[in-house]
Amino acid sequence: MSSIIARSLRLVQASSFVRALHVSSTQLAGRQKRRVKVGSSLHKYSPEVRREHARIYEELDTILEEDEFEGDEDEDISAKLDPNGKANPNEKEKLNEKEQPIEEEESIDEKGVVYKEDEYDHHTFAHLLVNSIDDVKKYTRQMYIEFPTLAQHASPFKPPSENRFLRFERSVTIGDKNLSEDRKVLLRLQVSKLGLKGAELRKFLLLVGDRYNPEIDELKMSENRESSSLMNKKVLGDTLIALITGAKKTDDQFADVPLDFSSRGYKPAPVFPTSWLPKLKEKRE
Repeated sequence: MSSIIARSLRLVQASSFVRALHVSSTQLAGRQKRRVKVGSSLHKYSPEVRREHARIYEELDTILEEDEFEGDEDEDISAKLDPNGKANPNEKEKLNEKEQPIEEEESIDEKGVVYKEDEYDHHTFAHLLVNSIDDVKKYTRQMYIEFPTLAQHASPFKPPSENRFLRFERSVTIGDKNLSEDRKVLLRLQVSKLGLKGAELRKFLLLVGDRYNPEIDELKMSENRESSSLMNKKVLGDTLIALITGAKKTDDQFADVPLDFSSRGYKPAPVFPTSWLPKLKEKRE
């Protein structure tokens, strides 16, 4: 009995082939499309497992029947017989009910198709492989049908106007809508297009601090504290308006605070003076 249970448990454990089959099913789902050969081990694996399971189940049934037979000896047999020594009709009905074959359970899938459950069906990973192949066929069929009609909806490209110089950037992860990285929004703009000059521009650069890059004249700000990307985008717009409004105020111009871009690591390359070069001696005749 212990050896049978050990063999059955060994079949339940995921083998290297099953893990490889699971990887192949994920590759067929969209990463790397590979064709399954007809003579591959997939066609041999399922029948072998079904035969091994059937043999183990038969051995378990025989052992359980022997245990039931041994337990019946302890029961009072006279209770199952009538005064004439024949079996009671109620007991005959119970025996007939036990001898009747058990009907297979019927179930309905998502499409409404009724099918009977089979205990000797294919392995779960084989079903995953078949489902991935169906997905590839579905999208391939959709590609051939819908691609010719896309030209009717095409429109010429129109570049954005000069007034639309604010660029908002965000990332989108397909399949997961609750990632914190997708809420982050990045704002990029050219400071020269804001129309600030003189003291207003200097005060604006003091307010933004290290977010300004003097090499490419670009201001970069990000926000990820709100619950959605739209709210973070609105916060960035409100912050930019508040910075421009504060730069235009004339109450305090921060004249004693110098502009310092040393944190950016920006160092202008010095030009070597040509006067320091050694003079070449005139060639003698």
